Formats: sequence, C-alpha cells, structure tokens
Amino acid sequence: MTRRRDATLIPRSAALAALAARTNAEHAAYEATQSAAIACGEALNEAKAQLPHGEWLPWLRENFAGSRQTADNYRRIAANCQRAEAGEASGEGSGAEARMASQDQAQAPGPLMDPGAGQ
Repeated sequence: MTRRRDATLIPRSAALAALAARTNAEHAAYEATQSAAIACGEALNEAKAQLPHGEWLPWLRENFAGSRQTADNYRRIAANCQRAEAGEASGEGSGAEARMASQDQAQAPGPLMDPGAGQ
C-alpha cells in the first residue's frame, strides 16, 4: 500500500500496477510519436525551402510516402512548435493562452440586444 498526502492508504493491486505500467508506456509512445511528427515536419519544411518555386509538389509526390495533406499537417506541427519556442524564448509564453483567448472571444455570443431599443 502507498500513503496519500493526507496519510490515508491507497490499496495497491496487481491490476493497478499493470494499469500504471500501461499508462506510462502509452505516454512514452505518445511523446516519441509527437517528437517524430515534429522532426518529419521540420525535414519537410527544410526540403520545401530548398526547392525552386513550383517544384515542391512534384518532389513531394516522388519522395514522400504520405499524402500531401499528411505532409501539410507535419509541416504545420513543426511550424507551430517553432512559433511556440520563439514565444517562450522572447518571454511571451507559448502563445497558447492568446490562442485560447481569441477562440473564446470568437465563440462568445455578442451583446444582448434589447428588442425595444432603437424604436
């Protein structure tokens, strides 16, 4: 058994231990996948930057095993990570708060109008 912060005991079972191992393994796999997606996007962005105008899509068709949409998604992931890192380096944070705030504003209903106003 393990003690909680409040000193009560948490029962430990083989099932809970197996679930803990599984969640940690899945978490590690997700982080590895996320890193691979970022690295793929960075490589695709570098390739595109080196190609003359109009050569990107032919190069992509010949050299990338995924679809154009998949390549665009990888490139977007890498670009977003670079923007987030640049924001953190400049002391502006990751920018996630600003994106969330702008999304909240876009989704918020407009001011309530008095139906009798303007009459």
